[in-house]
Amino acid sequence: MGSKPLLYFGGNMKTQKISVGEIWKIKEDVDKLASTLSKELAKKANQTMVQTYNSIIDNFYNSYTPTAYHRHKNLYKALISNRTYSLSANESRAIIKVGSENMGDYKRTTAGNVFDLMWIHGVRGLPKTGSTSLTKTFSWFTPNGRKTWNAGEIWENPFWSHRNDPYRNVFETTVDTEEYSTGSKMIPQRVMIDFINNWGVIGQSECERIVNRII
Repeated sequence: MGSKPLLYFGGNMKTQKISVGEIWKIKEDVDKLASTLSKELAKKANQTMVQTYNSIIDNFYNSYTPTAYHRHKNLYKALISNRTYSLSANESRAIIKVGSENMGDYKRTTAGNVFDLMWIHGVRGLPKTGSTSLTKTFSWFTPNGRKTWNAGEIWENPFWSHRNDPYRNVFETTVDTEEYSTGSKMIPQRVMIDFINNWGVIGQSECERIVNRII
């Protein structure tokens, strides 16, 4: 009589003999591996997204130390939530939510304005210009003396600075999160998008670690 055909798994995996009649064992093992990979990779993605967000905010605050006021570091509260969830037995995702809803308001503006300027537009402090026409005449002391804007005009920030000084108004940054490094300085939202688009460099390393542990 002929011998039963056998299937072999070699390489980095433990060699295992499975008869054709026990082929279901392969599917069971693959399904288990896929489920474990999906869930643990989602946890890793969640962890590193939070780590990247905190790095961005760290860089925002650490690049300048004010002497005229005390910082409350309100922007750390803009990380509203983070979690993982399963779409199916073998598909999981990670998500973080950022916004101003948990931030406290400021004396002269809203938390929403501060978050939007920093995160979306990469602006520290006041914007370069107003977004709408003034409804009344407005005067302000500037580096060049008192300046007046009339109703109907667009306000311009006389202190706006592009220079490479510690408190320049344009805020761009980089982050290093495990195997990922931002290629160049970008505004916060672009840094996070670039990180997510290139997360595979972290995911590949994490996937190898998980598989080696399992097998």
